[in-house]
Amino acid sequence: MPTLRSLKLSLLNVSRATGVFRLVRNTRWRDEHLLIICYHGVSIDDEHEWAPGLYMTLEGFIGRLELLRQRRSAVLPLHEAVSRLYDGTLPPRSVALTFDDGNFDFYSRAWPLLKAYNLPATVYLTTYYCETNLPIFPLVVSYILWKRRGFEFSFPLTSRADIALDTRSADGRRQAQQALVRFAQVKKLSAREQDALAERLADAVGVDYAEIKRND
Repeated sequence: MPTLRSLKLSLLNVSRATGVFRLVRNTRWRDEHLLIICYHGVSIDDEHEWAPGLYMTLEGFIGRLELLRQRRSAVLPLHEAVSRLYDGTLPPRSVALTFDDGNFDFYSRAWPLLKAYNLPATVYLTTYYCETNLPIFPLVVSYILWKRRGFEFSFPLTSRADIALDTRSADGRRQAQQALVRFAQVKKLSAREQDALAERLADAVGVDYAEIKRND
């Protein structure tokens, strides 16, 4: 049975093939509306393979910026775009760009390209992670398990308790991640303790945790 995501993608592909996008972008309706494009991350390594819904390739991002330029989109800072939307003074084909969550990939990948294309963007930052420069525990655990996919192994949660982790399938990796996150929640681990647990997991499966933190 097709999923909602697959149905949406099919509809988008049909719309693109039949020229619906081209017709819409050249209408008065489009000129009176603001398109806000929301990005999460641009891959430094293989993040787009791990979570394509969150990360895109550098080449893909460049393609998006080229498309904005070719279509003569008016890329505005978000605050200006919203103000002009309510004032009724939006220029034709108005666009605002936003990024979550201000990670290193934005600084090293997206920001140099935005400067080169002379495009403004809004970056959302959480105050917690501004002061606590650590990977987000559930995400980094998921990434580590994906990096070492295809194995089944026993991981020592504590000096007295091991847990069986199976990374041979997406469902197995999801269950393993959920088990580790539940453990951290039950034990009320601090951010530093969660980070230490993630580092132990990475060491146990042969993943370079220091490299992950450098790119976070």
